[in-house]
Amino acid sequence: MKNALTFSALALLAAGATNIGCRPHNDDSFLVREGLVVVADGMGGHQAGAIAATTTTDVFADMAGAERCSDENAVKMMLYDTARRAHTRIVSGQGTPGCEGMGTTVVAAAYFRTRLHIAHCGDSRAYLLRHGQLCGLTEDHTLVKELVNAKLITPEAAETHRQRNVITRYLGDENAERATPEYRAISPQRGDVILLCSDGLHGAVSDDEIAAVLKKATRNNQKEICDLLIAHALSGGGPEADNITAVVGYFG
Repeated sequence: MKNALTFSALALLAAGATNIGCRPHNDDSFLVREGLVVVADGMGGHQAGAIAATTTTDVFADMAGAERCSDENAVKMMLYDTARRAHTRIVSGQGTPGCEGMGTTVVAAAYFRTRLHIAHCGDSRAYLLRHGQLCGLTEDHTLVKELVNAKLITPEAAETHRQRNVITRYLGDENAERATPEYRAISPQRGDVILLCSDGLHGAVSDDEIAAVLKKATRNNQKEICDLLIAHALSGGGPEADNITAVVGYFG
């Protein structure tokens, strides 16, 4: 899936891909629309995670069709409001048999004029590659990340911690405050590459490997870069590979 996002002097060329990995069904969902890219990673038994993730990208797709905002603060509020609507719809669906306790992470990036606005809940991530250097644009909302920040465990210990999959902020949480996204904005430069992904990718592929693949991105190969990242994750995840989703964007 590919689309050209043209909200400023730069154009953001973006594409996405997803893979079921070695799981019985795919609980990930992604969206690439004009002015907007989103990745959601659902959780819950049976098909509930897939329902929560798809609900989220559907709600964000409605946002993509809205009139363009007047200023940057309006973009920020639109991201918050859209996440809130997705959260409300997920909570309403939790009464359906089989959907009790369903929820989803989300990372969304909206390109407006000269700024990229990012909102996220959970451990789906956004990265930026600039001048060959990779940096994270989001910080995981997980128990182990909180423990690392409090210096109670090391980053190395977090990688194998038995509670490393515990999410502390997600859409669908019974505490609405914990469903509020974290927000930041950046000013893209020509040649920048962004990656939005689920933990099935960043949990199986090192930052160095991600950077090496993103360095190959051009104006014309975003889908190929997504497929290459997924191939690395399938290899790194082995027989227990999780669902894997990647959205890659190139500013040119």
